[in-house]
Amino acid sequence: EPGCVIKLKFMKNFINEWEKIDHRTKKTKAALVGALSSIIKENRLAEVTVSELARRASVTRRTFYNHYPSVEALVEDVEERVIGTVLAMLEFNKELFSPGHTYEFFLKLAAGLKRQKELWKLFSSTKGNYRILERLKGYLEKYVRGFLGESGEDKETFSFRVRIYLDSLIRLFLEWMEGSMKISNEKIAEMASRMTEALLGTKDKK
Repeated sequence: EPGCVIKLKFMKNFINEWEKIDHRTKKTKAALVGALSSIIKENRLAEVTVSELARRASVTRRTFYNHYPSVEALVEDVEERVIGTVLAMLEFNKELFSPGHTYEFFLKLAAGLKRQKELWKLFSSTKGNYRILERLKGYLEKYVRGFLGESGEDKETFSFRVRIYLDSLIRLFLEWMEGSMKISNEKIAEMASRMTEALLGTKDKK
């Protein structure tokens, strides 16, 4: 299937490119990502400057430009890492994203996402970066369509239902990772599973 080929190619490229990077470069990039994470707690993405990133990462502006041509390029690099991580988790657990197994699926997803929560905080909609969320919806929609199969609905109604579901699911996990909801992995998995049942019309087997 063309979509799967593109998705797998994206994952392989993401992993291969990261493995090629030397230790010093990884350390510098990690410092810049940490600086971005720190700044974004106080400002919107559009307000981030190279000077402030370099200062907080304890590197020179020249070092920054040796790795990234702009703040936007740094943000895109982090987006690629986040999306690559999510796609890998989806691919490794795709057999669980099916009626009767959604709780198990979301439990594994919650554990993986929690390890990346600092990166996810960069993409809170309150910080003005909606692009990554739209990209993720595009990937996730393929999984949802496979989950539902032939629904018998007209195309417009079907697409609307999928969009409502994904908007609600993504918001649920974002608020959880941002710390708005102090609940366990098990509870968020249960909430996501129930949301799937309610909005997609499926029910897990108990």
